[in-house]
Amino acid sequence: MQSGKRNTSVRLNANDLRRVEGIADRLEVSESELIRFCIKNTLNRMSPLDDPSYVGADLVPILLDIGEDMTRYFELNSRQLKKIVNGVVAESSGAVADSDVDLFALAVWNENSVLHQLNEIANELHQEVDTATGFLRNYLYDKYVLVDRHCDGN
Repeated sequence: MQSGKRNTSVRLNANDLRRVEGIADRLEVSESELIRFCIKNTLNRMSPLDDPSYVGADLVPILLDIGEDMTRYFELNSRQLKKIVNGVVAESSGAVADSDVDLFALAVWNENSVLHQLNEIANELHQEVDTATGFLRNYLYDKYVLVDRHCDGN
């Protein structure tokens, strides 16, 4: 009878290993317990990516939550982000506009270069851009998440 668990190997650099050891010591837990917690916590945050029914605008909250970290860590480009977020969903079916995914990717890799485009959007919306990432978060949230809630409430 299998327990549903198996051992796996993870490579950690010396700095990460020292951090795991230090945090585990402070929490008075084993290193393996801390690593399992980190994995479970990250998987829970990423759970919409494990559900094929989540596409397009459904994934904007996760994009805003951990998309920047994922984009940097996995070195994702705009094309890859579009595939992750929209998959095969048609734009009329709740897809995130390609231009918005492009803005997000550009803001992750070069915040200064996206400021001009965000200022144009802000002018159309009669708003100001304090920071590129802050404005972009609010813009995408308002456009894709709040719109869905207002539509559901009617």
